[in-house]
Amino acid sequence: MPQYKSIILSGLAGSGKSTLARELTKRYRWPLVSIGDTWRALWAEKYPDKSVSFEKYIESLTREEDRIMNERMRATYEKGNVIGDARYAVCYKGISNTLLVFVTASLDVRMARAVGDPKYVGKSETEVRQILLDREQHEVAVCRDLFGDDYRDSSHYHLTVNSGLLTLDQELSVIATLVPIPVYIIN
Repeated sequence: MPQYKSIILSGLAGSGKSTLARELTKRYRWPLVSIGDTWRALWAEKYPDKSVSFEKYIESLTREEDRIMNERMRATYEKGNVIGDARYAVCYKGISNTLLVFVTASLDVRMARAVGDPKYVGKSETEVRQILLDREQHEVAVCRDLFGDDYRDSSHYHLTVNSGLLTLDQELSVIATLVPIPVYIIN
């Protein structure tokens, strides 16, 4: 069995990918490098008044901007000892010693989680559902344009976890069987 030195998570919006990534960061003591957080920081700089929604900002990015960001993330992930929160694992397949995990959940589960998220305050369940569907369609289109493939295809991943069926602790346990948690000795 390969000895994994990094973990990259990909998944649908609202699937629990970021929650899992944060918990993995705590357990492994590896830094979290999130492409979504990087894009959000750039969006906040450009639109501090939030006159353009994050979703609209993401949709406005050129394919070249997406490609450059994914190359930048790949270079970071290749260094190892990192938890990656990414979208298009298709472009990370060749990274050695890296466990690629796809996190999924049904649309109903993802919508219920998103309704409680502060970024969707004031939005109805129907509006949030549509935002999630639109975002997924946009992400699939971008991935096809950039990499000629669908990031949701399970053949790109070593492991797929359904966070709607597993608890966070169960997800972490499964991953820990593939990537043992390092033991840190404190002097």
